[in-house]
Amino acid sequence: MSAPAPPAVASPRRRPWRLLALGLLVFVCGVVSGVGLTAVVVGRRMHRVASHPDQLGRGLVQRLDRRLGLSPEQRTRVEGLVEGHRPRLLGLRASALVELGVLASEIQTVLTPEQRQRWGVLARRIGRFNPAIGQALLPSTAPGSPPVSPAGR
Repeated sequence: MSAPAPPAVASPRRRPWRLLALGLLVFVCGVVSGVGLTAVVVGRRMHRVASHPDQLGRGLVQRLDRRLGLSPEQRTRVEGLVEGHRPRLLGLRASALVELGVLASEIQTVLTPEQRQRWGVLARRIGRFNPAIGQALLPSTAPGSPPVSPAGR
């Protein structure tokens, strides 16, 4: 007589969808964290550049030097070129801010009082990253804009 057959052991059911879902979750988390980190880094860099217009061009020279491997002579010449254009670039920046203020004023004439208040909130949010642009957009600093009460600011 033959020995009784051992009881059949149930094989674990494979669930490929769980593995797929886990992989998708890891991917999404990576995308979200990558986008968030990029936004923080870019935001800080933009704030630093906007907060120090007097240093306009220094970062450009450093990036060109690092990426192109400029020789000391080339770096000196590029620095001279940047310095030569700095006054004009700063003048363009100033006139662009004035023009932005005029545009903001004109846009505000179209807005309702509630929309003007929300405009102020947006301008302050922009001002955290770029103080000069935020100031140009604020209702109280835009030339010809209707007065806004301190409560609405």
